[in-house]
Amino acid sequence: MLVMICSISLTIHMFTILPRYSAYMQITALLIFISLIIIGINSDSLFLMFLSFSLVFGAKGIEYNKILKIYYKVGLVFCLTTLLLCYQGFIVNITDNGTERDLISYGSIRNSFGYVWPTNLANHVFFICLAFWLFKRGQLKIVEILLCLLTSAWIIKYTDARLGSGCIILIIIFSLFLCIRKYIPRHFSNLFGAIVILWIPAAFALSLWMVYEYDSNSNDIYWVGADAILSGRLHIGSETLKEEGIAFWGQKVKMYGGNESGDLYNYIDSSFLQAIIIYGVFFSIILLACFVYLSYKAYKRGDTVLLMAVFISGLSGLVAQHFLQIFMNPLLMALVADHTEKELSEQNELCNVE
Repeated sequence: MLVMICSISLTIHMFTILPRYSAYMQITALLIFISLIIIGINSDSLFLMFLSFSLVFGAKGIEYNKILKIYYKVGLVFCLTTLLLCYQGFIVNITDNGTERDLISYGSIRNSFGYVWPTNLANHVFFICLAFWLFKRGQLKIVEILLCLLTSAWIIKYTDARLGSGCIILIIIFSLFLCIRKYIPRHFSNLFGAIVILWIPAAFALSLWMVYEYDSNSNDIYWVGADAILSGRLHIGSETLKEEGIAFWGQKVKMYGGNESGDLYNYIDSSFLQAIIIYGVFFSIILLACFVYLSYKAYKRGDTVLLMAVFISGLSGLVAQHFLQIFMNPLLMALVADHTEKELSEQNELCNVE
């Protein structure tokens, strides 16, 4: 019932914002929408495709900062409520002692605190921090930096999710970089921006190349070490790619995850591998094109903060699936949302950049 209500509401919203687009963009959007519906049916993820398209398409004419603030507030309330309900015993805290697939975390206790899995909690917290950092234009106060550090430490201690914790640390590092930006040659910032334009396609290609080259029967110390660091993701991705192959319009892949999956465990964590194996070639092309265009537009208007956010989220997507989830990752809505000159001027003023 809730899904139906959301679908009807989003459909009505899409029709109301149609006049904001040119005739050419309306036709393009319609073709993409039809394609995503086909992909959603083939991959058994129809609502995710519909939701993603609706939220991105519906962001036209809305200030991106407003979207980020709403996302941050809703996400924070949801996260804190879930933690509170779990603490009170209304939601089960699923714990994990690590598995032999993860040689680094094996034996450590990992808590989900009401979420489906510990990494879901950690990455949701990371994206909440990222949204906060984005609408603050990368300018964090000392208290906020300390809170981010404590949050990162809390994630490591209670969920042992290295990715989520590390991405929050990267947010802090980039914040410090922005503070000393005026002392760094401008061509360095320009080079970083140019690199980020192709970062998501490069990360996508790296993911696919690694699982393609990985051989589970090989004793090569580099591949064995890389698979251990990535918690067995290379082995799982490689096996799934061999078994399922790649479909142009996507395909349904039954994935088993969690402690109860046992020997059937085959969950693909990497967003980029999910994109190509489950959602198909066409979806992957659209995804990469959108992020290249988003990064290019950010580079042209000098939006360094958004470029940094794309870089961090792309790093997360190499390992985790939340990069693809619009309710976790709000970056794609920046594709058509409004970016005011006031935001960029405030960023440059705070960084003392002329």
